Amino acid sequence: MPIRFRRETIGASFFEWDRGNVYRVIYFINTLGEHRFFGRTRDASFVQSKKIEEMPTWPMKGCVEIIDAIVVIKFK
Repeated sequence: MPIRFRRETIGASFFEWDRGNVYRVIYFINTLGEHRFFGRTRDASFVQSKKIEEMPTWPMKGCVEIIDAIVVIKFK
């Protein structure tokens, strides 16, 4: 019998829905009473992506950086 893959809500992580949407995770954490996490703005995302593009890939020196309080490890 061939292997069949199924996707369903039962057995899947809430955090994987909507491809790991960061805002879904933040809203969930907010419902738990923690309100210090925020998603990036469009402008911040643009600046960070430019910095990440300029980084070398793993395992070269400089492939691990802290950019705006986010640890970035560039693998590929």
